[in-house]
Amino acid sequence: MATADDAELLKSLLAGDQQAFRQLVTTYQSAMRAVAYAIVGSRHADEAVQDAWLSVVRNLAGFEGRSSLKTWLLTITANSAKNRYKQNRREV
Repeated sequence: MATADDAELLKSLLAGDQQAFRQLVTTYQSAMRAVAYAIVGSRHADEAVQDAWLSVVRNLAGFEGRSSLKTWLLTITANSAKNRYKQNRREV
């Protein structure tokens, strides 16, 4: 379940509040990088996180609140990192 803080932050994000997005990035960037690092290593972790942020921005309106915002962000990050990992395996 999304917390009250998540709900307020989400409301601000959907309204286009740039400060809310900065807060989101500041709060979750390191956790997202840790997830990506565990999957793809240091070489591609930043790219996976960047892909994840793009997915977050594109799909923010679709967040249903069935999980916490953090869980949703980290799941997107893990999926982005897995896709990056598959892509890198094909290149080698």
